[in-house]
Amino acid sequence: MIVDSVEALRAFGRRCQMRREQEKIDSVIRYYRNRTNPNLVRILDTTPLDGETRDARDLVASCYPRNPCGLYGCPCCGRRFKATAKLDVLKRIAAKCGGLPDPCVISFVTINGPTVPLEPSAVEPARRRFRATLTKVRHAKLPDTSWVGFFDITLGGVVHWHGAILHPGRSKAALARKLREDFPARRAVRVSNWEKEHTLFENLDCIVDYALVADRHVKRRKGKPIVDNETSTLIAKRIVCLQYMAQRGVQGIRLCLNMKSTRVWKTGVMFDKETGETIVVPEIEALILRRRNKAKQNRKWNREGRPALWPRRRATEGIRGVRLSATDNHGSDDAWDELECDEEGFEALSVP
Repeated sequence: MIVDSVEALRAFGRRCQMRREQEKIDSVIRYYRNRTNPNLVRILDTTPLDGETRDARDLVASCYPRNPCGLYGCPCCGRRFKATAKLDVLKRIAAKCGGLPDPCVISFVTINGPTVPLEPSAVEPARRRFRATLTKVRHAKLPDTSWVGFFDITLGGVVHWHGAILHPGRSKAALARKLREDFPARRAVRVSNWEKEHTLFENLDCIVDYALVADRHVKRRKGKPIVDNETSTLIAKRIVCLQYMAQRGVQGIRLCLNMKSTRVWKTGVMFDKETGETIVVPEIEALILRRRNKAKQNRKWNREGRPALWPRRRATEGIRGVRLSATDNHGSDDAWDELECDEEGFEALSVP
């Protein structure tokens, strides 16, 4: 009878373990289908956390649009960083080429770097070394090319780089051969082809979205998410590692080489400082106008639910990779625009 009781307890323990493992998998699949902060918190709640992973979980749980946490791996804040960085990349490419480039002179490239444990002490030095290697390769082997893109790390600890490379006078095959001389490992270099059914601007928009992983914590194979019992723990570690890499916004993960030009952007159009020519890129101008109109709606004084003062979060010191100024919106389209404020506006916002 005692033996039967012991077997029953063991069977009950196995069922509980299977239920917990299934909850982990279900939470990851739910987040894969709908990338929101609550779904990400459910993933993090299915695994034991401590130290910086616990701090990251608390920041994500308390994040909302008007009081952001500033984490690059947060679904809410990551989208805002992505939108700003995407526009910056598109402007840089257009300024370098004097407009949208020809599809045959620009390529989307992925380069795999070292594989390291998902620990900040290992990830950040690996990113710096990989960045130095890419810089040397461009300077020594491809001096006539221009690079712009972003670093990332997978759940398996592979530090890699996604970005666009301008290579006038070189074919995609020649570019790939040069890169594989310094990165000979299998599948270390991938030069993708453009989707022919889309315009170049649409292709560029998609590749920048892909390069800025932000809220994409789950990989997929053949349209299905890759999930196992360790995925929840790895996601928590990856969020912390991404923040150590990104530092403030996306500054730490951006790689921009040989992208300077005499053209600058002013009020949605390009201006060439040498020739005095004004260049309009309709696709980018439309993107800028959409963002401005959205920001203008967000700045309305009389909209329902507007807070009396613009909130600022200063509670991100739990993770060393998050600077106190990580959540400042200065320079973005959502930033405070004093030029559009009048005296009545300031009086409406004053605290009695």
